[in-house]
Amino acid sequence: MLASFEQIRRRPIPLPPSPDSYSYSETPDYLTELSDEALNEAPAASSNDQATPTTIEIAESFRQVLDNNHRLEEAKRYLEEELNSAQSYGQIVGRSEELRTAVMQAEAIAPLDRAVLIIGEPGTGKELIARTVHATSRRSRELFVKVSCISRPAATLERTLFGHDKHDMTPPNQPRMGHIELAHLGTLFIEEIGKLPLDIQPRFLRALRDKQISHTRGSTRKADVRLIASTHCDLGKMVTAGRFNNDLYRYLMAFPIKLVPLRIRAVDIPDLVNHFVRKHTRRTGKQIHTIPREVMDVLCAAPWPLNVRELDLFIERAVTITEGSTLRAPLGASEAPLDESLHAAERRHILRILRDTKGIIGGQSGAAYRLGIKRTTLNSKLKKLGIDRTHI
Repeated sequence: MLASFEQIRRRPIPLPPSPDSYSYSETPDYLTELSDEALNEAPAASSNDQATPTTIEIAESFRQVLDNNHRLEEAKRYLEEELNSAQSYGQIVGRSEELRTAVMQAEAIAPLDRAVLIIGEPGTGKELIARTVHATSRRSRELFVKVSCISRPAATLERTLFGHDKHDMTPPNQPRMGHIELAHLGTLFIEEIGKLPLDIQPRFLRALRDKQISHTRGSTRKADVRLIASTHCDLGKMVTAGRFNNDLYRYLMAFPIKLVPLRIRAVDIPDLVNHFVRKHTRRTGKQIHTIPREVMDVLCAAPWPLNVRELDLFIERAVTITEGSTLRAPLGASEAPLDESLHAAERRHILRILRDTKGIIGGQSGAAYRLGIKRTTLNSKLKKLGIDRTHI
């Protein structure tokens, strides 16, 4: 055995290609060929060689080092991409019974290491709950890898999930690790799993159950991941219609968490408004200390069809146009129009304030002061909403 190892060790090794010909995240061919040759040609160890590592053991250790290096490079690339497009997912804000129930379910499910399905309308905070499950699980020290199925071609989504080896793509010799393998020992979050193409679903479920990814030419990679998925669709109806895999549906439905829309838990809106004001004042460097009661009443009365995400965008716009220490809601005619439902809520609120002030707009007892906006802005808004204060 030692002679065979010496023959392999002394065999001339071709010079490596120039650094410009391959990326640092890929393994040079001359190293891969050497380890493959060692695995294929090395004789089995004899009983007298137990104290000395065999050529196969050395080659396998070398290959494992290369695999680990590849995964670290892919993890670094993923984290850089996430940081470049990241949002701030801070603490969960709210005190409603519905939200507390969802958080308690997330914390109870976290240690079980089973798949979780989070169901709710867009903008209700499904990813925030998913990150809570990950952060309180035994996998919290590993990666939380997100894959969005929204508006992505099937071929692109399949490569994102499963990756490709150097024989699958053009240009060749540039393997890319899939996000399932990247999440090994961590958590894989699939956003809007109802949009995952039906023909990919069986392979996806097989990878989850087998805890490995199968590539072309018979190669496999470990992929022990915990799946958390979100959807706003009725997956049960999709199964009945033949648009979603029944086995995958049953795999997901072991632990469902349902999030209610913001219009049902309006008690959380004041906390969310204050949270978003602090968030955007830190970003802009502004000093906003007061939110007029009338403005808060309007925000609490609005139905917010896009939920927390829409409220966040609205407050961001409000902070941007505010010049003093009192939050100015973007209600003027020159600003971007709001959702019709919000306009309706504001119209009712302005009418109530005008009735309280007996149609007076200016002064400290006038409607403009109580609404926290300029007199000219209120006049423009009255015209836009078709309100004639002379008849109030």
